[in-house]
Amino acid sequence: MPNLWRGETDDEIRAALEVRYPSLRLARPENRRVIMGAFNVQHTGHFLGGFQVEVLLDVPDELGLPTVREVGGRIPRMPERHINDKFGTACLYLPEDLAVRVREPLGIIEFLDGPVRNFFLGQIGAEMGTPFPLGEWGHGADGVKEMLTQLLGSDDVGTCVAFLELLSRKVIKAHWPCPCGSGRSLRDCHDGVVRRVRQRLPLTTRRFLLERARKHFPEGQTTRNRP
Repeated sequence: MPNLWRGETDDEIRAALEVRYPSLRLARPENRRVIMGAFNVQHTGHFLGGFQVEVLLDVPDELGLPTVREVGGRIPRMPERHINDKFGTACLYLPEDLAVRVREPLGIIEFLDGPVRNFFLGQIGAEMGTPFPLGEWGHGADGVKEMLTQLLGSDDVGTCVAFLELLSRKVIKAHWPCPCGSGRSLRDCHDGVVRRVRQRLPLTTRRFLLERARKHFPEGQTTRNRP
């Protein structure tokens, strides 16, 4: 499983926040590391709005990144706004998508400037009637299916799982059956797709995608790629 959190010392985090996000501070309630305060969203130099947040540094998600909560009650607690529970836990991104897009681990400023800012910018847009957020993936399994369709070129979850099973191997032979189920060998079918994904994503990321796909689509598990 990929770990996208670089990790920093408390002193490094405090110094970074003081420069970039002075309205946030690092605290240690009950010996837990929590960044709390107002997360202010700006765009092209203009202040758009602020949200009271807690960034739980010691509560990592699937990718090793901190859990973020909106604690001011500004965002309605509903799936359509990507707030997962009564505590205001934010669904900042589709883990599968971020694992594909991010190549280097994130420090606190990269995390706040990227996924966190994009999430709250989307929330401001939603308050103004803009679909949240612009160009987002669907929620949960729907988003995973959309993302895998774009990556692998198939909207059939069984076929996507078959491709990921093949892509999770260290060695792939061109004479093996193509995971699309055509009956042709890989070299005579989707060899280009497999090569492209192998070149783009490291093995750990490909195996993470397989693990997540199996979780979301247990009905899609297959034995097609077992020669």
